[in-house]
Amino acid sequence: MNLTYCLARQSIRLANYSCTYIPLPPWRNIWPGFALILSKTITMEVDLSAVHVIQLDDKPCSDENGGIVQRDGELLIHTDGTGLISEDLAEKCPTIMYKGKLLKSQDVQACDDTLMTSPHAKKQRSIASKPPLLIQFRMFYKGSAVKGTALIDRRLPPGTILIRPSMIKIKSDPKLCGVQSVNSWELIKMKADPKSYCVQSVNSLEIVTTSTKPKRTLTSKLLIALLRYGGVKEEFFMELLENAIEGAENARCDYEDALNIAFVYADMEDSISARMILSGIPLEDAYLQSRLAIMAQQERKGIKQGKLPISDCFYLMGTTDPTGKLKANEVCVILDNGPYCGNVLVYKHPGLHFGDIHVLTSRYIEDIHDVVGYSRYAILFPTSGPRSLADEMANSDFDGDMYWVSINEQSY
Repeated sequence: MNLTYCLARQSIRLANYSCTYIPLPPWRNIWPGFALILSKTITMEVDLSAVHVIQLDDKPCSDENGGIVQRDGELLIHTDGTGLISEDLAEKCPTIMYKGKLLKSQDVQACDDTLMTSPHAKKQRSIASKPPLLIQFRMFYKGSAVKGTALIDRRLPPGTILIRPSMIKIKSDPKLCGVQSVNSWELIKMKADPKSYCVQSVNSLEIVTTSTKPKRTLTSKLLIALLRYGGVKEEFFMELLENAIEGAENARCDYEDALNIAFVYADMEDSISARMILSGIPLEDAYLQSRLAIMAQQERKGIKQGKLPISDCFYLMGTTDPTGKLKANEVCVILDNGPYCGNVLVYKHPGLHFGDIHVLTSRYIEDIHDVVGYSRYAILFPTSGPRSLADEMANSDFDGDMYWVSINEQSY
């Protein structure tokens, strides 16, 4: 039989259009974000029919003469994957989330803070009560699918979400215009009413991760190699290695080391060991000893992989400067005490090239308080220059990527 297959000699993109009417981006852009589709989330009980979802244009990259920069026929943009959200909606979002899970280890840390009456501890609890500065989310709205991050913006009117074309993964189909939509959290209430199942579209705002206080930060084999080649002294890494080994060895006999390792692996066992130590149970307890031994073993495995704890370094979620005042080599790193001023080392794992690590200047942005308020923990990148800094570092973007940020002067 000499039959010709209908999809023969067609690209995957053309074959996709032949099988479905849903407008999708190229497959090379779909697979990297496929993990987020299957990730755990928490659905916000927000009536999206009353929310103003407005589309903004992406900020294009421009050269010294103001011309728009292109690569392989496509525009280079600074705002890939990031938008804005009003303060009232951000306040409805859980403040401590990671990959769709509320972090219980932060609750243990809060219990530890209650033992301290210092002004610093009170300030930490005050910051924790503020809305998250940056939210990684996915949204299904009137037949479209949106994925990315949203920076809190107090200047926006209530009930407003600003998205960009780079965040829209599936566009609304004109053929589905006018169909009835309902919020996903209302579906449970509709089970008692079979007539309501005529709904053809579901609106949903799902939170994946929020910008939270960074836990301890680690190095990696690739990062150590890049820093060593860049001139960082070998003695610095040897000191980190010795401290890491000592902490793992003393975890079963030293109170401070035991508490530190219990906090690090709090999510592994629902914070039981940390709560036992804070409750005054001696380290000689048989169950506590067994748990600390398991944690110390995990710590040694990480050390063998080049994961060494390092001070004055943070994992921060990235977004762009909403004021547009940062220059091409500047960033705004927002930590406990607000914007940090000084040189910072920024790296995107798993960067292999020397261009994946940058020494930048972190500075205070005027009027940034009017935008984010007292929310904390993120790194803001500039929207000026011929290429996005995030794109330069391992071809990353701002749809939830985490950046390794160091203010430790010994690391650069």
